[in-house]
Amino acid sequence: MTGSKFVGAMLEPRFTRMIEDTAREEGLDRTSALRELIQHGRRKLLENRAIELYREGRISVDRAAAMLSITVPEAMRLFANAGIRSEETMEEYSSGLKLLLGKYRGLR
Repeated sequence: MTGSKFVGAMLEPRFTRMIEDTAREEGLDRTSALRELIQHGRRKLLENRAIELYREGRISVDRAAAMLSITVPEAMRLFANAGIRSEETMEEYSSGLKLLLGKYRGLR
């Protein structure tokens, strides 16, 4: 992999077991297994942060979707799965977005 850098780290045995188990279960080498674990862990951290910020009203569903590189409907599902109920339906969101885009186009 071009542009890759070696990163050495001292890991507790439980973490090396996670890497080895993942490698064996997924049919990967240890480096690829570690890469997968890091990517999935980072994704989960970002999802948890987006859920927390959205729950606190500090970010919009649009911002959360952008933060996670997902669509607004996917972000709405993520929040619903986290037990967050929205007052806005997808239809209302789409209608508001169309209205906003229409106004934007009218400004040009």
